[in-house]
Amino acid sequence: LYLFIPRCNCFVERCSKSSCTLCTLRFLRSVRLALESLMTINRGALYMTDMFPSSTYSDNLISITEKDITFRKYYLPFFRKKVVRIDEIEKISVDEPSLMTGKWRLHGTGDFRTWFPMDVRRPTRDRIFIVMLKNGWFRIGFTAEDGRRVEEIFRSRGLIGDV
Repeated sequence: LYLFIPRCNCFVERCSKSSCTLCTLRFLRSVRLALESLMTINRGALYMTDMFPSSTYSDNLISITEKDITFRKYYLPFFRKKVVRIDEIEKISVDEPSLMTGKWRLHGTGDFRTWFPMDVRRPTRDRIFIVMLKNGWFRIGFTAEDGRRVEEIFRSRGLIGDV
C-alpha cells in the first residue's frame, strides 16, 4: 500500500500533507485503486466452488447445502449461526404451528429440550421443523420462509420422520 502513496506536487510553498486538499485527494485515489485491485483478486477466489459449496436452499433463516444445515441467528447475544452436518441428524419432523409446537416461540426454548433460533415471523409460518440429533437428547426447532420447498428437500434425502 505504501508504494501507491504519491509525493506532494501541489506547487504550494507551505504544504502540510494533512491539510492540503490536493494531496489528500491524491492519497484517497491511490488507496481506492489499491483496494479495487485487492477486491478484484478476492472476487476471483469466490468462484472456486470447493471452498464455497453451493446451497440447495437459502433464505434469511436457514441455509441447506449437500453436507450441512446452517441456522442463522442461533446464539445470543450476537445471533451467531450454528452449523449442523447432515450426517449428525437422526430425523426431522414437520409439524403444524401450534402453541405446543412453538408457534409463538420467537427465540429460545420453552421445554429446555428444543431450541429455536430467532424468527420474529414464526407465528405466520406454515410449518415448524424439529431436528433430532443422533448424539444428544436436545432438538433444534426452526422455520423457513418457504416451508414447502424445505420439506421437499428433506423428504428427497430421507430425513423426514416423526420425532
